[in-house]
Amino acid sequence: MLREGPLLLIPFLHFMYYSITEAVGTGSPVSVAVPPYIVKDHIKVYVDGLPTEGFDWVNDQTIMVVAALNRLIRVVRRTSPDARLTRFLNGVPLPGETLEVDSKQAFFLAQEAYDLTLASGGSLGQNLGPGVELTTEGIKQLLAGQITPSLLEQQLRMEIGLVASDETVAGSPAWRVAQEAAVRAAALVAEAQARNAALLAEAAERGAAIQSETTERQAALESLAQQLVTLTASLNGANAAVQTEMTARVDADEALGSRIDTVSASALDNAAAITAEANARANADNAIATAVEEVKAELEGADADLAARITSVESAYVDADEANAAAIQTVKASVDNDLSPRVAAVETTASTFASRVGTVESNYSLKVQARADGKFAFAGIGLSATAGGATPTQSEMLFAADKFTFVPSMADMNAVPQPLLVMGLVNGQNSLIVPPSRWGDRMVEARMIVDGGIEARHLKVSGGGSVLNDDPNFQDPSAWEQCWTPAGTVYGAMPLFGTTAVGLKSETCIRSTTTPPYGSSCLRSKRPIPVAAGERYVLRVQLYGVSAGNGFPNGNIYIRLAGSSTSTFATITELLSTGEGLMHTSPWAQFRVEFTIPAGVIYVKPELFLNWGGTQGYHAAQDFRLERLIDSAVIVEGGIKSDRLDTRGLTVKDAAGNVILGAGTTLSEDYIPASAKNNLMDASWWVLGASPSRWGLNPTGDGGSNTLLPANNVTNGSEILWRCVQGAGAVNGGGWDAHLAPGNTIKIDQSKCYRFVIPVWRYASTSAYSYWGCRWDDVSNLNTTTPNPNPYFAVIPRGAVAGDRWYLLVGYVFPYNSTGNTNDGAGVYDTTTGARLIAGSNYQWSNGATVTASRAYQYYGDQGSVMWFGKPRVDLVDGSEVPLEALLAQGAVSARNPLTASNASSYIANAAIDLAHINRASIGSLSAITATIGTLRTATGGARTEIYDNVIKVYDSSNVLRVKLGNLDL
Repeated sequence: MLREGPLLLIPFLHFMYYSITEAVGTGSPVSVAVPPYIVKDHIKVYVDGLPTEGFDWVNDQTIMVVAALNRLIRVVRRTSPDARLTRFLNGVPLPGETLEVDSKQAFFLAQEAYDLTLASGGSLGQNLGPGVELTTEGIKQLLAGQITPSLLEQQLRMEIGLVASDETVAGSPAWRVAQEAAVRAAALVAEAQARNAALLAEAAERGAAIQSETTERQAALESLAQQLVTLTASLNGANAAVQTEMTARVDADEALGSRIDTVSASALDNAAAITAEANARANADNAIATAVEEVKAELEGADADLAARITSVESAYVDADEANAAAIQTVKASVDNDLSPRVAAVETTASTFASRVGTVESNYSLKVQARADGKFAFAGIGLSATAGGATPTQSEMLFAADKFTFVPSMADMNAVPQPLLVMGLVNGQNSLIVPPSRWGDRMVEARMIVDGGIEARHLKVSGGGSVLNDDPNFQDPSAWEQCWTPAGTVYGAMPLFGTTAVGLKSETCIRSTTTPPYGSSCLRSKRPIPVAAGERYVLRVQLYGVSAGNGFPNGNIYIRLAGSSTSTFATITELLSTGEGLMHTSPWAQFRVEFTIPAGVIYVKPELFLNWGGTQGYHAAQDFRLERLIDSAVIVEGGIKSDRLDTRGLTVKDAAGNVILGAGTTLSEDYIPASAKNNLMDASWWVLGASPSRWGLNPTGDGGSNTLLPANNVTNGSEILWRCVQGAGAVNGGGWDAHLAPGNTIKIDQSKCYRFVIPVWRYASTSAYSYWGCRWDDVSNLNTTTPNPNPYFAVIPRGAVAGDRWYLLVGYVFPYNSTGNTNDGAGVYDTTTGARLIAGSNYQWSNGATVTASRAYQYYGDQGSVMWFGKPRVDLVDGSEVPLEALLAQGAVSARNPLTASNASSYIANAAIDLAHINRASIGSLSAITATIGTLRTATGGARTEIYDNVIKVYDSSNVLRVKLGNLDL
């Protein structure tokens, strides 16, 4: 049986133990080796001899212990000494492991007996003294003659007798207590007598002084001049009085003057009074002047007593060493009842002080307080200035308040000012709030931040800068104003959508209604935002649309900017206009527009216009924010320095919070869209708000347009697309020419093959041709060296394909002077089915070609014909290019293109199915089946047919085999 208890503390002798390991505490976790053991329960830990459970197993041979500095840690093995761990007479075979346990138990017990001798202060193999061995006989020899029974008996009897004796026996404990009590009593009597004598002497001196002062006062009354005027009037229990009392007194040592004026009125339990008191006193040592004025009114009622009081106290004091002046004014109102007394008070104090030792001091304080229902609120301001003498010269300003707010001065006294700065408790939280627009030019210069002036345990830096407009999440309608008179602005919670979009800040958004004629919402930020001409800004918004319809006015979304050089705001630019109902997908999508502040504009307000989307649809918006873009030129060369930049632990996460790039995590190709892999075209400028003119426009005619707008791409996600609208008086209806413009210059190697791809959206109403080609100077006809003056990879004639869907136009350019090439792969593909609908043309490079360019057109359409182009791409065909099937996106059955009864155009072409569970299948015709089958049963039991690789069996309803075809041995 193992027993717990303190371990005998033996000095740290550095013995070589077999069952004990030792360490010294450091105040921090210490790793300590564990002696060999059979089971962990045999291991005990002691700190300075006391058992402890405060340790953790690091592994089977090590524990972690925390002990105070210089504390002795001992890890002790205590093997079970009173029961054998192995039984030999129970008839069970004894494997080697069992015998090993029995051997270890005996061996460990022997080690622990040896270690116990060492830990108890002995040392095996050493002698206790000269000529004395560490044996029983040796110990007896050492003690022989040192202690005799007679000596022990005599001493013990004497000590026991003294303990049992009373206070009459000298030396006993009772006698010693009695002696000490007598000494203490004598000391207390002496102290009491001395105190009484001192009190009697002080009383005699005070009596003499009082008698002397009384005699002097009676003599001084003979020269006292006193005037008392009292006016009173009373009527039916109401009293009014004016009383004036003036006193003057002069004697040999001092002069005293005082005046008290009282004006009072009372009616029943109500009273009002004004009291003014002035006093002046001077003697040989000092001069004092005080003035007290009090105005009070009281009302006593059955439920509560009300009182209002204004008290002013002014005083001045001068003596040989110092001078003081003070003024205190208190304004107080109270309601006093038995349940909850309530008091509100305002107190101001001003004081000055000067002394001969050189110290001068002035102080001013303002304090307001309120107490009610057991709660107390207090706020105050304190000012202090001290100079001279031994006191440090300094000034102080102290503020006491739960919340501290700066507000600007307002010409309109009734207007609600916007805070400049808020510090303290805001909604129960300690906060520091500085509206972004209050930073002046919104920059903090580096020289304003001292070295080490910014410390952060966690520092989050987000791109885009501070949000400049108030309430970007539409939670406070007072921050917005209507900027179109008929607009029906609707605020409301949208729990269906508010929690589904990544990055949304609340479940509140602005939306258009479904009720004509004024179902649109047009909002403008109410607060002007100061800007400067030439500054760059970005306007971002989360948009949502449902069945928004097609064509103006159904389903348009506008993002505009209102500007002003004074105080009158008007729309100065339209930053985004979606149109054609392309914003009709349910996922939230974020759009951003970059722009430059025009000349003459010093204030702006962002505008958002959600046009009515038809009786079955609506638009919604949230997270509408204006941010300033900080140009890299703002940071001077060398403005950011670091001895080292450690990115260990840096991770990049997707919108769901999953780590997609970081230490030990490589970026998966799944996170790189197909449109971005290996694309040789520089389409980085293809962003909202960019000017398409840099690619060389194909003119659209009068009333047409080329614009870059957000819409749904071929994968049904949001993307910036090129929108062409056919105008009047021209056959060309939009797109771009093959000029070597920035972004459309493609470097090529004439010895390699390249693929050219572009997505095209055509409406059912699109009446124009779609063209996709490359520059005419760079390519020759297939398998020749004859230049082609007008090369197109693919063309969609008007009416040749179904409308309201995406198509992929594809073409290839083979190496110069190559042969055996075909037009396979070129043409027009349906992204819904993956089928090639129209064949196209391939080419090969002309000799000396090093660069080329793309061209895409809408041509020969009716006025108003609309076509959309997605981002073009050019790939080097070397096996690393994105497969064409990935660009088609819907060329096979998938979650995005399911095979359903309502989607008859979907199909499976040359599909290989690894594992499929088919509940029911109806097959119109079946020519043949080639399969490797383990067992095919028509039923799990009863009447059935079973087909194996080399035998067929037929069973009846009683599970009896009736027919066997094939290998009859099976």
